[in-house]
Amino acid sequence: MKKENKRISNGGKSLATVREKERELYFSEIGSQGITLIVLVITVIVLIILAGVGLSFVLGDNGILKRAQDSSGAYKDKAGEEANALAIMNSYLETKYVGYYADIHGTGKVDGVIYADLAVGGRYSDWPIDYNITPETTGLKKYTVSSTQYDGPFGKKEVLTPEKGSTGKDRFYVMALQDIDGKQNGDTYCWYAQASSDSRTEMVNRWEGDSFGAGKTNTATIMEKWKNKAWGDQNTGSKPDLWGQIQEQVDNGWFVPSLSEWGAFGHELGILYDNYENRGLSSGYYWSSSQLSNNEVSPARCGGAVFGSTGEKVNNYHHVRLSTTF
Repeated sequence: MKKENKRISNGGKSLATVREKERELYFSEIGSQGITLIVLVITVIVLIILAGVGLSFVLGDNGILKRAQDSSGAYKDKAGEEANALAIMNSYLETKYVGYYADIHGTGKVDGVIYADLAVGGRYSDWPIDYNITPETTGLKKYTVSSTQYDGPFGKKEVLTPEKGSTGKDRFYVMALQDIDGKQNGDTYCWYAQASSDSRTEMVNRWEGDSFGAGKTNTATIMEKWKNKAWGDQNTGSKPDLWGQIQEQVDNGWFVPSLSEWGAFGHELGILYDNYENRGLSSGYYWSSSQLSNNEVSPARCGGAVFGSTGEKVNNYHHVRLSTTF
């Protein structure tokens, strides 16, 4: 017995030492497994927390889904607003404002009545009235109502004025509410008295004619000729040439309407024999700016619808009413 114990001891390690090492190895393995479980538990907890954060990020009050819903709602609202604005704009462009009054410079003063709306256009051809207003809807100025129910010679209507800061092309043609120097004075003017004896072909076709929109160019052309005494001296008749009376107005954008513009004015506003005086118009003739021959200009006639007539010598005397655009 003593020999066996000695042999085991002599094998390098005592039995007690072996047992101790086994215990250490056992607890070491348990310890290693314990650390692995803790890490796993912590990992699971972290994942749960991240999942909660993720769900909150997606489903919370300020989450992705809520933001997406809000964005979708805002987009629909914006689209609705744009559609509504477009509908209003289309309605604005489609509404024909003929018969409304015009405050051209936004001063609170009514300058005239609208007789043509370029955004809508208009056409009429039944001799002797013939005009064609081609619709134009792009690049036009915007307007606002500056006064409601203005009571003027063309009835009660709103007053339009350009929207503040609005730029673009003029949309409306406007006729003044009074003759030059006023209807009540019965004033008539000669066109260009000295030119009545001029038979040169140079005078023929010096105007743009009687198309709608030609009045402004016609007026500028003859005004320049009158200033330069192209066809003789000024104011040689018993009454003054009209050009000296309207220089300031022409410089401010007013002009003598062409025959087609007079036609549109009479037809679009329904001016007839039984109502023209109530519209503030004189009986007889108004000068147009449409040339017929070398020394004749076609006046527009009042007393019936406003229409063209046979040519009148440029030294005759007729009423003058001006038009403009705004």
